[in-house]
Amino acid sequence: MNETKNEKILNDGDNKIKIDKNIKNLEKEKKDIGSINKKNEDKIISDISEDIVTEDENNYSFLTNGKNIGSFYKRKDHKILPTKVALSFSGAGFLGIYHFGVIHCLQAYAPTLVSRVQRYAGTSAGSIIASLLSISPEVFNKSMKILIQMADETNTLAFGALTNGFSMHEKLFRAVDELIPEDVSSLKDKLYISMTNAKTNQNILYSNFTTKEQLTNAICASCYIPGWSAHFNAPHPVVDGVSYIDGGFSNNLPVFDDMETITISPFSGGADIAPIDNSLLSSYLPMQVTFGKQIYSASFANIQRMGYALFPPKGEVLKMYYDLGFKDAFLYLYESGRLERPTGTKV
Repeated sequence: MNETKNEKILNDGDNKIKIDKNIKNLEKEKKDIGSINKKNEDKIISDISEDIVTEDENNYSFLTNGKNIGSFYKRKDHKILPTKVALSFSGAGFLGIYHFGVIHCLQAYAPTLVSRVQRYAGTSAGSIIASLLSISPEVFNKSMKILIQMADETNTLAFGALTNGFSMHEKLFRAVDELIPEDVSSLKDKLYISMTNAKTNQNILYSNFTTKEQLTNAICASCYIPGWSAHFNAPHPVVDGVSYIDGGFSNNLPVFDDMETITISPFSGGADIAPIDNSLLSSYLPMQVTFGKQIYSASFANIQRMGYALFPPKGEVLKMYYDLGFKDAFLYLYESGRLERPTGTKV
């Protein structure tokens, strides 16, 4: 029998009442579960706090407030900060924005560490970061705006950096030349740029800077990818009479044997500060690949990052990678026991 209009309204009303009751029951169950979880969480924190001795006897007594528990669990991973330390920045292309986030975090939450940096090393886009950071924080910060502008301009081109008539090499040369001061003699044995010999494919960590021209050419050589930076037949950058190409082909993440080197990369893998890819695939197949002496996680996220490095994403994605760099650096400081409060006291 067909329902009349009034009967349908009544039935719909009854169904709505039933739905409302179900929603209220679900909300009550959710509150009950939340209360139970909160009690369990408080108990866990309480149990941990009971194992902590007095403030004078243990550096982790601040955990009685239930804070920084992750750092407490990983205290075995805490590292003594040496008097001298080096920072190494991997090749990153347009994801060099990640490096800016890392450095801004270190400057804010690890001033002691930053003050002890004696060397800077970098490859490709990382060589730009290392160079400008070793010159001055002001020049470094100015370069971030230029990187974003270059990304925006590249995005307007039909085929990005591969667009006919466009030369990323020339664009980079002009930008770097504008930022670097005339006197670079203080950078010798302080700044190391990774380059690949175009003929032998051998790597060189170049640090013999005496002129601005040497430094500018070394940076552009470290960033030079044949066919992407310029036409395949274009001449390669020359430093001290030798042709070089991108350092990422031979050593994408330099490490010093005589000094602790904190490695930084926007690609997940073997770097000290890097994204962590948590995926179902990586959990069951934790595969890694090595290229240019850098270890990479064989993840879909890294494949996407490779694309972003050469063909810049939109501004909001670049902003996301800046934030990611900041967060990853904070996590590194936190877990290594090197995090400082803004006042300069160790956490």
